[in-house]
Amino acid sequence: MAYCLATIKRRPRGHDHSTTAKDAVVEAGLPTVPTAQRGDFGEVLTAAALVEFLDYSVPVSKLRFGINPDQGLPSTDVVATKKDRNVISEVCFVESKTRTSRDNDCAVEGYNQLVTDYSQRLPQMILFILNRLAERNDPLFEVFLGYALDRRDTLGLERFHLGFTWEAANWSEAVLKNLEGKVDNATYPKLSVHLLALKDLAKLIEGLFAQIGIARVIEK
Repeated sequence: MAYCLATIKRRPRGHDHSTTAKDAVVEAGLPTVPTAQRGDFGEVLTAAALVEFLDYSVPVSKLRFGINPDQGLPSTDVVATKKDRNVISEVCFVESKTRTSRDNDCAVEGYNQLVTDYSQRLPQMILFILNRLAERNDPLFEVFLGYALDRRDTLGLERFHLGFTWEAANWSEAVLKNLEGKVDNATYPKLSVHLLALKDLAKLIEGLFAQIGIARVIEK
């Protein structure tokens, strides 16, 4: 999300013109002010929690490929994996939700999004990951391709996960109660949930983003 301010040299008509990468961004029509969504913060924390506490790895971070908040990227926030030697033993489809105010329907919305994405013949996020692994010649590419090409009987190794990053003062158990009865573990991957409840979440997010040069944070 950071912009490089290195000097760019251009030589039209025999003259030297110095400009910065920031100027080049303006000329290209891209945002001149780095912008992020509050949800980006929650997505980063959710991925970190999966790695640090649940022994997953995240082969591709979707956020690294975002130019601006309106850029089209796969709906699923994170795909995390576990490997047993050279075989994928688990694939986890993750939806992250960040809230600074009350939203009792949030879990249902997140679960429905997971179901919608998963129900595609080849979910967008799987294709996205394959493309990124191929671009960097990652050894995981062949292993992940084998999983992606034949998903007729993979329910046993797949999981759904909802990661909540929430303003502590506004969390309500109603979020999870509303989810009861909506989860279908027989048809879709089994669901797990984690909650990170933080005090003064909005101020925390804006302060941390400001430190890395992000001046504008929007609520999404």
